[in-house]
Amino acid sequence: MSSSMIRLGVLLALSLVARAPAQVVFVGHGGLPSGNVESAYLPTAAYPVGASAVPAFPTPLPNASTMPLPACVYCGGMASDDRNAWIYTTNGQLMTMDKDPNFNVFGYTANAPFAGTQPITNPYGSFPPLEVTGLAFDDAGNRLWACDTQNFWPLNALPPFNHQAAPLPIPGLSGGIATGLGFESSTGTLWACTDQGFIYHFTTAGVAIGAQPVATTIAVAPLGGLTVSNHNHAGAFAPPACSTQIPGFHVSVTDGIHLYDAFNAAPPIPLLGGGPQLAWGLTSSADYQVSICPPIPGTVCSSGNQPFTGLRQPAITGPGLFNAIRLVNAPPLTPVKLLVDLCPANSCWWGLMMNPFTMTTLNYTTDSSGNLNVGFFIGGFLPGFQFSHQFAIPDPNAPLTYCFSNVSTTTVALP
Repeated sequence: MSSSMIRLGVLLALSLVARAPAQVVFVGHGGLPSGNVESAYLPTAAYPVGASAVPAFPTPLPNASTMPLPACVYCGGMASDDRNAWIYTTNGQLMTMDKDPNFNVFGYTANAPFAGTQPITNPYGSFPPLEVTGLAFDDAGNRLWACDTQNFWPLNALPPFNHQAAPLPIPGLSGGIATGLGFESSTGTLWACTDQGFIYHFTTAGVAIGAQPVATTIAVAPLGGLTVSNHNHAGAFAPPACSTQIPGFHVSVTDGIHLYDAFNAAPPIPLLGGGPQLAWGLTSSADYQVSICPPIPGTVCSSGNQPFTGLRQPAITGPGLFNAIRLVNAPPLTPVKLLVDLCPANSCWWGLMMNPFTMTTLNYTTDSSGNLNVGFFIGGFLPGFQFSHQFAIPDPNAPLTYCFSNVSTTTVALP
């Protein structure tokens, strides 16, 4: 391991002690092009509730775009495998997989294990009457969990998507039909929602956890999807004092119009699709949020120097992995400073408002192409661990004598 990698690893281990959720949700519902999927960030310090938090609309999922819309009102579901950056989509009878577009940089490709769609093996023998209405991914078990309107069961994670066990009834289910499913990695348990807004929590053996339902969500339209943010479970550390983080959205549900926090009174997040579009799928995946703002003439770079770009990293999928903070399109063979701080960025030009008591500066030099890869070791960091960074290059003609890159916020993902 190089000295720079050791130094950055020590820096992060010593100065960054809080963790916070940072995930992007994928919502499938009728009326949208490109696979009928859109995405929005869950609340974080970089994107608090009420902030503009939509990275792409609609989200391109090439294989999902070829799938017919669900044949029944509540059919369909979505799930995310963060280890491999795969997004699963089903219309209740067929399954497809796409690479998570948020990870399609720096060594990740858009390829999925197969193109087109594959049938799901129905544990009852045939479809209908009970098609899949919810989908979730279990990282530790390397399997999918599926539910219909009343029951749940495990599926193989790859084609032919055979069921691994017979269906079990969702315990305590009442007040509607099950329309969404989520898997909580931190506890190895399942969550489900009904169209009427009831939330259920149970083990993979079908044993209820507490009195059911455990929560009720008042939504504009019937609920059609549920997801669990594994970076924001009950044991997560509180955000640092400098953060604008709004806690919550650990268990999220959607009606296709808004995303709701199932257990807190946080304001719902509006979805761009809008209108009375019933959601047929909801999932969340680890994301590397990046704040990119247009140049501010006369305040960041001089007229002869253009701002450059510090790209977000690919998925950090658990302890023990090497990753890299990447800088591109900077002047070649030029000294640069890497600014790292405790809190996720809450300002576009974060370098202008650094906290001198928490900020750490590391020195590097760009290569002959104006690029730079700063490797670091993520081992020992807890899931949800978060930090922000920004690059600065000397610019004597700029008011602050530096030209700043955009800001990138990194969050460690669960394996």
